[in-house]
Amino acid sequence: MFSNKEYYDHFAPAYDRTRNNRYHDMLDSQLVELVHRYGNGRDIAEIGCGSGRLLRRFRSFSDAIGIDISPEMIKVAREKGLNVMVGNVCALPLPANSFDVACAFKVLPHVADIHLAMKELSRVTRVGGVVIAEFYNKRSIRYLNKKLLPRRSTSQAASEKDVYLRFDDQKSIASFLPETLNVVECFGARHFTPLAQLMELPLIGPTLELAEKSWTHPSLCSFLTLVARKNTP
Repeated sequence: MFSNKEYYDHFAPAYDRTRNNRYHDMLDSQLVELVHRYGNGRDIAEIGCGSGRLLRRFRSFSDAIGIDISPEMIKVAREKGLNVMVGNVCALPLPANSFDVACAFKVLPHVADIHLAMKELSRVTRVGGVVIAEFYNKRSIRYLNKKLLPRRSTSQAASEKDVYLRFDDQKSIASFLPETLNVVECFGARHFTPLAQLMELPLIGPTLELAEKSWTHPSLCSFLTLVARKNTP
């Protein structure tokens, strides 16, 4: 099994190329809209920024910085002119109470000590600010696919099955929050698309995209994103 750092270091050279499609553009746009709602004109820290695909879009409406465990991902993000640094979500190299929004997408499912990670996200967030945290939903078709389908490589060196991977339901996710955070909303994504490749097909792709954008209820989705406000130091 690969460590998170090793996995994403291997993945870095091909990451943007594998994400350059209608499916990932749709998911990215949904997350950007969510972060914009809470972070427009405010200080944002994206934890697990990867190559900076989302971070670059956040910079259009905020003063945003990125943290990632992979030096190779950080290298790619810096080549885009982004403000980024190497760091671990369980020990963030950031001051306490320094951001209005701390967000983490497709990162926490690879973290074993999830309670510590959520405490760190809360620690760097100002009172009144929000933590936006995405998880993989255990009550989803994607979960069954990961369990039942053969291994598929997302990079030449490794697949997601070669690194620690967790799936959680909405109830367990709420239990991960420290006492400083209270749930504001839960946002769901990918309800109707069984295979990402279907998004590239004429007629089918636009129909699926419209359906996904019109329905964000957390039940039976692939990705659960929790928004929690920090009410106490």
